[in-house]
Amino acid sequence: GGVGAHVGQALLERRQYRVCCVCRSSSAKIPAGAERVIGDVESAQTLLAAIESTRADYIFNLAGVYAWWSSTPDRFARVNTAGVKHLVDAARSCAQAVKKVIHASTVPAYGNPKGRGLTPSTAFDEETPAGPHASLYAASKHAGDEIAQRAFTSGEVRARAPQPSAASPRAAVPCD
Repeated sequence: GGVGAHVGQALLERRQYRVCCVCRSSSAKIPAGAERVIGDVESAQTLLAAIESTRADYIFNLAGVYAWWSSTPDRFARVNTAGVKHLVDAARSCAQAVKKVIHASTVPAYGNPKGRGLTPSTAFDEETPAGPHASLYAASKHAGDEIAQRAFTSGEVRARAPQPSAASPRAAVPCD
């Protein structure tokens, strides 16, 4: 996808990382210089195989179904929620090999926290309980975030979980 392509390109430009992109098909566009690995977040087995075959040190979870409506609404949960569980399970199974998982989400995953807003006195942060979600997309991303956070907090998987408010082609790429 768009964010993944930019992150992959930024890592390649640093010239210190081997970049492997997990793609559902052999026709998916990836940055020049990256290696394609066939896999799917909807399949824990393909993710485990991808991690093991590439001997990944860092895993960036940038997968997601982004839409405000879908004719197949269960796809939000299959990719944005269950896909995170599959990735966390695969990383946990390869814990010795994986140094860190970077799980990127989205600000809409916070929902609309009650009594909170966008002014300095009402702003919400990571500790604020999530509020009602405006879409299945936002709710499914929140559920995936909770799965990832439980694994990260327990120490089962070393990780970072940035919540970008906007994607930028030159956004920072956290590794350490």
